[in-house]
Amino acid sequence: MGLFFGVGSSMASQAVQELEARLAGAAGIIEEVDALNALAAELVVDNIDRAEQLAQRALSLSSRADPAGLPYGRGLALSSSTLGSISKIRCDYRMALPHLLEAQALLEELHEREELLNVLRDLGWVYFNLGDLPQAIEILHKALRFARELGDAIYEAKILNALGAIYGENGDKTESIDALRRALTNLETADDNRLRCLILNNLAMTQFEVQSYNEALDSAAESLMIAKSLQSADLVASVLDTIGQIYLARQEYVKAESFFNQALASHHGEGTDPGEIKLNLARAEVGQGQLDEAAGWLHQSLASVEARGVNRFTYQVHELLSHIYEEKGELDHAINHYKLFHGIKSQVFNEETQLRLGNLMVSQQAETTRIDSEIYRLKNLALRQEISHHRQAVAEMEILATTDALTGLLNRRHFMTLAGYAFDSASRAGQPLSAIMIDIDDFKKVNDSFGHLAGDQVLIDVCSAIQGGLRKEDLLGRLGGEEFAAILPRAGLSSVQKVAERILQKVSAQITSTGGQNIQVTISIGLAQAGPALERLEQLLDQADQALYAAKRAGKNRVVALDPDSPSPENTPDL
Repeated sequence: MGLFFGVGSSMASQAVQELEARLAGAAGIIEEVDALNALAAELVVDNIDRAEQLAQRALSLSSRADPAGLPYGRGLALSSSTLGSISKIRCDYRMALPHLLEAQALLEELHEREELLNVLRDLGWVYFNLGDLPQAIEILHKALRFARELGDAIYEAKILNALGAIYGENGDKTESIDALRRALTNLETADDNRLRCLILNNLAMTQFEVQSYNEALDSAAESLMIAKSLQSADLVASVLDTIGQIYLARQEYVKAESFFNQALASHHGEGTDPGEIKLNLARAEVGQGQLDEAAGWLHQSLASVEARGVNRFTYQVHELLSHIYEEKGELDHAINHYKLFHGIKSQVFNEETQLRLGNLMVSQQAETTRIDSEIYRLKNLALRQEISHHRQAVAEMEILATTDALTGLLNRRHFMTLAGYAFDSASRAGQPLSAIMIDIDDFKKVNDSFGHLAGDQVLIDVCSAIQGGLRKEDLLGRLGGEEFAAILPRAGLSSVQKVAERILQKVSAQITSTGGQNIQVTISIGLAQAGPALERLEQLLDQADQALYAAKRAGKNRVVALDPDSPSPENTPDL
């Protein structure tokens, strides 16, 4: 999906000349840093290489801008923000992340709310491309709250555009279209054609994915007209890629190939990921039976995305390569790529967990940078030791902030935050959503009989079995001890009952071997579905909890669903 968040709007040459004059006349390091950052931010669209040079100089000067050799916090924040945005535009997400996280830490300390909004928007896009969807959505919802508090319609439209793009990619098409249309409404009284172009392009993507092809082509045509009027190569490439995908969905492969080739020719290292354009070109070639050409594009795409750490569509490249080599009769290559495809898909949970921990480590490094700047100011040895202890505490808190240390699942706080977003989204869209509460039966006996180390291994194995029965979009958290909860968006009670039964059977058949002992456990499961009477997530979880305890009372090792029309779970037949 050719999602595009974009960057700020281009500035008239006269205004750029005024900023150049301001830079030339700067008196002192602070004024020079401010002028460098202002000019760099405006040149990101029109002259990205010069913008990078200016931002790098601002960053260097900011580290010793004070007459006493102390760092200039605002200068560090804005130069880091610009460098992060530049790396994001170039699709170098691994490079973008530390810059943006450092800018976020500094701007939050300085209470620079408007500048922080741009950083949070870019962070959402970066987290999304690195495969951490929950973190992307959480960051963008935070930015949306700030935008509404400021009462700035343009900022709100930018964040809604970002959220709409991510919702669409994640499969929540109704929520995506709603967010993008609200973004366009915010622009009705504002003159920002570049942003309007981006929003229309993302809207076209979502419309064609729900097979509204004519509406999608209309939105894309309007977006392309604006992109050409702005003479913006990055926008033109993005919209051409979108139009190609619309024709690809309609199985008009020759037209699709033409638009993808135009998109690739228009691409100059910014905007839409070139690896994704090449993947789409390969799909158009496969549609025309040109398998060798398709394989060539796929290998180029794979080299591109792996070099930048983009995880969103790597498995799709391997899947299509497997299909191509099978068609060509090259079964060894087909099997190899199928294994890679299957391995990436089956290990998504572990990869995302490691990524969240890695991102937390980078967050901690950004916080460490902020603390280090304080060390310049604090000359007293005792205070330096205090900062050292604080840095260690920050690192520990970052790791504990979102992830359960033993199982790698979402911890209670982070689970409740993300589950709350999912509950609110389902309520607004009128879509089903269900909750599962799980408790390991007689877990205390495991610890008493085999020891706590064995108990920990049982917890890890049970979590793996539960996770294996859920979809990628489902949320699973450890609430405490041996109790877990899951939220399943777009899933009604009947389908969730089948999921729960499979999980129940998988856990009961599983054997944990540790310390020369074989341990088997069972679980009890309670289910509940959101409905009009439930206004808050906590009410839904409470109903699932009631069903869980009914399962315990009925003899354990079973699933009990709370029937919304029945006053108590005991009246619900066991599955």
